[in-house]
This record gives sequence, structure tokens and C-alpha cells, in this order.
Amino acid sequence: MISVLVSTMTFVLLLVAMFQLLLAIGKPLGAYTLGGYYTVLPLPLRFVSALSSVVVLLIIVVYLSHVQWIPIQWLPTTPLLWGIAIFFILNTIANLLSKSTKERRVMTPIAAFLVVGTFSLLIIT
Repeated sequence: MISVLVSTMTFVLLLVAMFQLLLAIGKPLGAYTLGGYYTVLPLPLRFVSALSSVVVLLIIVVYLSHVQWIPIQWLPTTPLLWGIAIFFILNTIANLLSKSTKERRVMTPIAAFLVVGTFSLLIIT
């Protein structure tokens, strides 16, 4: 069960990282983020999207380290997972409150899944 959960969460987060990279290179996907205010993100926000993709990849590292799929013994994964869970709770709330219908319909379920998945990891392991 853990392997299915971690694999699915990793896959979803890889999709999120790719989405952030597409935003960073100027693809017109802005309706799915930041309240849908921009079709193409302005340059400063593209930088933020690029940085976000790195953060998402680091979250994957925390998940994989927590279940010992990658050997990073010094990484305090349990407290990091609590922080990640709180981050995804805030993300879910922000997506629910978004003025963008696309962001609410697409990004809210993704963030909510990641909340449930992260708490599941904390409970199971």
C-alpha cells in the first residue's frame, strides 16, 4: 500500500513540477494558477514558477527518503512531512478561494489529494 501511495504522489508531483516549468517558460497556462489573472505569467512570476518546480522536486525527495527508497539518513523527514502537509492544506484553501474556475476545478483536488497522501504517510510509517 505504501508503494502505491508514494508512487502515485510522486507521479502527481512530477506533473505539478512540469506544470510549473511550463509556466516558467511562458506557456499560456496562467488560468490554472494565481487566480487566473495572467494567461502568460510575467517574468518575475515565471522565476517564482521555476523555483516552485524545484521545491516540488525537493518534496518528492522528502517522500522518497521518508519511506527509505533513497538513502538520506540525516534528513528529518517526519517534521518536514508535517510542514509539507500544512503547506498543502494552505494550498488547498487558496485554490478553493481562487477566482479562477479552472484553478478551483483542477488544482484543488490535486492539493487535497496531496494533503490526504501526506497525512497517510505520517500515519502509516
